[in-house]
This record gives sequence, structure tokens and C-alpha cells, in this order.
Amino acid sequence: MWSIKDLKTRAWNVLRKSYLPALFISFIMVIVGVQGAGVKTKIRLSNPIIQYHNMIEQISDLDNKEYDKYNDDEYDKYSDDDEYDKYSDEDEYDKYSDEDEYDNYSDEDELDKYSDDDKYSDDEYEINKKYDFKLSDDDQFKFDQLTKNFSHIWNSKEFNEGIRNNGFLQFISIFGVFIVIGIIIGIAFKLFLTNPLEVSGRMYFVRNARHGNASINDLGYSFKNNKYMNIVKALFRRDVYIFLWGLLPILVITGLMILAIMSLDISNNSVGIFTLVAVLLLILTTAVYFMKIYSYVMTPYILADNPEIGGKRAIQLSSEMMRGNKFHLWVLELSFIGWYILGIIAFGFGIYFVYPYVNATKAELYEELRVIALNNDITSKEELGKLDEYLDEMELEKAKLKAANEARIAENMAKNMATDKVVESDMVELDTSESDMSESIKSEETKESKETEASNFETKE
Repeated sequence: MWSIKDLKTRAWNVLRKSYLPALFISFIMVIVGVQGAGVKTKIRLSNPIIQYHNMIEQISDLDNKEYDKYNDDEYDKYSDDDEYDKYSDEDEYDKYSDEDEYDNYSDEDELDKYSDDDKYSDDEYEINKKYDFKLSDDDQFKFDQLTKNFSHIWNSKEFNEGIRNNGFLQFISIFGVFIVIGIIIGIAFKLFLTNPLEVSGRMYFVRNARHGNASINDLGYSFKNNKYMNIVKALFRRDVYIFLWGLLPILVITGLMILAIMSLDISNNSVGIFTLVAVLLLILTTAVYFMKIYSYVMTPYILADNPEIGGKRAIQLSSEMMRGNKFHLWVLELSFIGWYILGIIAFGFGIYFVYPYVNATKAELYEELRVIALNNDITSKEELGKLDEYLDEMELEKAKLKAANEARIAENMAKNMATDKVVESDMVELDTSESDMSESIKSEETKESKETEASNFETKE
């Protein structure tokens, strides 16, 4: 069984030799959204009455000019004397003050019906009192003010004409189109750039852990030959699986909300049980979601080892390798909290210097799980040995290039030597011809001198 200490020790020893290239690779992974781009889930549980109170406080700061405008008009409308006289007519008053009508609604039997002490027990009264949230007079006034303002503005002629004349609906439509386009661009960016670079980055750290001779050029590993589309398809399948599992908590929450709305008339004794069941289901589905994320975490490493393995087999193999190791991986990630805190203290930039350490450690974990999978016949070297074959081919190509360069250099040297020999022979011939010419000149000069001496001698005689 692997241990966190051993993984970190091996990762640290590897990083000592190549920390700067690892930092560069990790920084690229951060830029494209691979590093630290895991699923982040925030669950906010807050009192709806508190949220409503905050909303009311924000409403109090709204501009009331529109309200005043329509309020004055409404006031003038209903302060008209004729309108007042209409509703102050004595006959209308007598209509609603009829004693018989009053006696009808003040019947003691009817009163006893709604004042029956047996209908609600003391316990139920306390529960109703506990959950009976009421607004204060100030908040109620602000809420009424908001509804009146909204009603006046929404039904105003100026507002509706402004929508038609100013192209408000057209603006909303164009804005929605831009949102859809942005979502499509984001998905395409992740599929065709982020995911391949993720595999290339994992390949760099795996190669460094396995052979210790990784290179920055490995960042283009996923974009070579026929690897690219295989990696895109495989990680697209993984992303779809994660998305579908992510819908599970959302569906559960939606279902619980529907049940809560449909069950408003349930007895108050069941409220606590319903809440407990809802919380437990939410925790359970969220836990299942994160367990699936941890199950697929080795998929990019497997694709780095064999891009031709296919998405279905890569996900299946990752799940088998992570069986029984999810909790240990979670603990491994928690062990970096101290480093992250130090990175945050260093103005946040220090976190970038922690990522190479994290990536190297996870590569060591993959190597450990790979060996375990090979020993347990979960996979084979043919299936998870393509990277070694690729590296061997790369080394062979490098050796061939080196040999070709050496042969070219030797050939050039031989040509240069042959040229030097030709030049040397030419120089020797030139020297020989020059010496022959000098000797012939000397002999001619000697001959001439002798002839001159002979002629001089004859002249004297």
C-alpha cells in the first residue's frame, strides 16, 4: 500500500532536477483552466426571512419619484368630492351596517366553530407560533410601497411605450444570444484546447516520474499524429458523465422543493422528519457526485499513457484503479493545505509555486496505482505501455538523427580533408615548378656569364 510520505518524497526528488520546467507546465495548465479547475460546489443555507429582510432594506433605498408622480395623481383622483360623496351615502352605509347582517356573522355557533379549543393543541400552537414569521410594521410598509411602485410603473403608458420604442425586448434577445454563444465558445475551448493540454501536462509529469527526462516539448504531445481526436472524444465522454452525475443533487433539491410545496398542509409534527430526510438525501447525492469525480480522476493520466485506449475503457480503468483509494486521495489533497495557506500569505502568487509539487505527487500516485493494476491483471503493459513505446520511438529517432548528423559531419570532414590534400598537392607541384624554373634561370644565367667571359677573353687577345 502506498503512503503519502513516500509519494511526496519521490515527487520532491524529481522536482529538484527540473523545477522550473515543471513550474512553466503547471502555469500553462492554470491559464487554460486545468489546474484548480475542479468542480466547486457551494451550498448556502440561510433563513428566507433574513433574505427577505435584506431585500426590504435594499428597497428602502429606491428612488420614489415615479411613485410620488402616480401617488399624487391617485390621490387627486380619490379625493374628488363627488367620489367622496358617492361612498359616504347614508344608504350605502346602512347597507353594510344592517344589524341582521351583523347578527348573521356574529352567530355564537359560528364563533364557536373557529374558537374551538380542541382543534389545536398547545403543542401545535407552539409549533405554529415558532414558524409563524411575520413582518414588522416598517417592513410591511416598505413592501406595500414596493408593490405600489412596481404596479404603477409596470402599468404606466410611458413604461410600455419605452419598451417598444427603445428596443428593450430586442436588447434582451441579443443579450440572450450572446450568452448562448459564450457558452458554446466556452465548451469548445474546453473540449479542443483545455482537455488536450491537460493530457499533455499529465504526460510531462508521468514521464518525469518514470524516466526523469521530460521536456517542455511534451506540452505538444496531445496534438501529434492521431492522438488529438482520440483524446478529445475520450475526455468529452468523461465530462458528460461528470455533468450527468452533477445533475443528481440538483434533481434531488428540485424534487424536495416540489414535495415541500405540495405538502404544505402536512402536520407540523412531520416537519422535522421531512427536513432531516431532505438534508440526508442532499448529503448523500452530493457525496455520490464527488465520489464519481474521484473515480474519473486518473482518466487523463491513462490517456497520456495510451491515447488510443478509448474514453469508455479509460474511464472504466480509472474507476478500477481508484477503487478503495478515493478517501486516500482526498487525504493526500488535504495534506497540501499548509502549502496553499503559505501561498495565500505570499499575496496569493505563492500558490502557483505549489502546483508543480501537487502535480508531481499525483503523477507518482498514478505510477503506484499503475503498478498495482498491472500486478492484479486489471490491465496489461500493452494497454498502458504506449507511452514507453512512444518514448522509445522518440529516443530511436533522436539516435538516428544523431547518427545522421555525425555521418554528415564525418562526410564533410572527409571532403574537407580531400580538398586539403588536393590543395597540398597543387602547392607541391607549384613549388616544384617554381624550383625548376629558378634552376633553369640560374643555368641560363651561368651560360650567359660564361659566354660573356669567353667573348671578353677573345677581345683581349
